[in-house]
Amino acid sequence: MPQALDDLNEIDTYRCIHHSKTTANRVLTAIKKAAYLLEANPQLGKPSPFTTGLRHQLVQHYPYTIVYRLTGYTVQVLHNLASTSNSITGAVKFKGAQS
Repeated sequence: MPQALDDLNEIDTYRCIHHSKTTANRVLTAIKKAAYLLEANPQLGKPSPFTTGLRHQLVQHYPYTIVYRLTGYTVQVLHNLASTSNSITGAVKFKGAQS
């Protein structure tokens, strides 16, 4: 979780510098809403095609992806990454740290 919090701080800083504090707040709210949705529906995200045991969920309206793992009944958020979607294959390419 500490890396996920660091990711949020980086996203906030980037959005404040390149956009505005209002935009940063909107993005962070969207990411948090997606995380709360995963808490209530842990199977909502797709299994990672790259790493066994990891799942990912796109953040609605923004180019971010939550990478998480299920441990028992707990959703453990590992990263909040910038992402781009490949419209031909539907694959998600992650920009940022790897677990």
